[in-house]
Amino acid sequence: MKNRNPTVSVIMPAFNAAPYIAAAIESVLQQTYTPIELIVVDDGSKDDTRRIAQRYPSELVQVFSTENRGQSAACNLGFSKSIGEYIKFFDADDLLAPEHIALQANRLASRPDCIATGEVWRFWQKPAQDSLYEPLANWKDLHPLDWLIADCGKGLGMMQAGLFLFPRQFVEQSGGWAEQLTLLNDLDFCSRVLLQANRVLYCPGARLYYRSGLSHSLSAQHQPKHLQSSFQSLEKTTRLLLGAEDSPRVRSVLARYWKARSFHYYPTSPRLFRRAEVWIDTLGGSNLAPFGGFSGILSRFIGWKTVKWMHLWKNSFSPKTAASHTRNSPSE
Repeated sequence: MKNRNPTVSVIMPAFNAAPYIAAAIESVLQQTYTPIELIVVDDGSKDDTRRIAQRYPSELVQVFSTENRGQSAACNLGFSKSIGEYIKFFDADDLLAPEHIALQANRLASRPDCIATGEVWRFWQKPAQDSLYEPLANWKDLHPLDWLIADCGKGLGMMQAGLFLFPRQFVEQSGGWAEQLTLLNDLDFCSRVLLQANRVLYCPGARLYYRSGLSHSLSAQHQPKHLQSSFQSLEKTTRLLLGAEDSPRVRSVLARYWKARSFHYYPTSPRLFRRAEVWIDTLGGSNLAPFGGFSGILSRFIGWKTVKWMHLWKNSFSPKTAASHTRNSPSE
């Protein structure tokens, strides 16, 4: 008798994702790999998210509802309901290429000590028409620490949980998602899980289509609680990576990322901005500029802080669009 494939559990946290969730679900149901269970956790949505998910037969899509507790809590609930040997956390406004899971599961078949990753393709409306991608330095098989710090020389650049297929034991051993975190929670969770594996295996063609341009997305928000979450997540990850290897190369990547994040804290949270500067100095400093292009040139004459104020003023007049709370990638 032919051995069956391991079950893959796809866990989809969803909050006010009605415009996108049907397409996300369909992209999972159209995977060439079997068996797959899809678990949708409606995190207290105020729109039709739950009703749309419940249109699908229960043997295909399991739907659980909870009060609004955030993406991390929804992921943990979904994981507690899952049975799969492999786990994928997948946002309710993204899409998977049909062969995505098959390519990853096949690579892991003989490597239970590894985690599989794939490719990120950004899109705005229709993946077939407006997708963009940039091959990254970590699009190859790497040690987990090397994967984390090898993003085109920047490091920690594209941390999106949907990229990965995790063997179940790594998620269990990680302790799960930190439910107090609302922003950069992917960074904290994925770093902890990845560092348990022996290798991160790159799967060419395993595309995740990452929806961009959602102005009300979580990573576009600058409320104090979200800024505090991003600081806490980066602080935890900094200590984690230094514990794995306290070296000049790791410190350089971390300093650069702290520098990039510090620009988000100004002027909304001067306290976090000052604390981030302490981390940058402790790690050896970084000469990363806050802006490129015309804004970068302008910063040389009037200072980057003035340019930042100008950007904030301009954005205050920009039209807003609704979106789910699942945008959590540091690279945005």
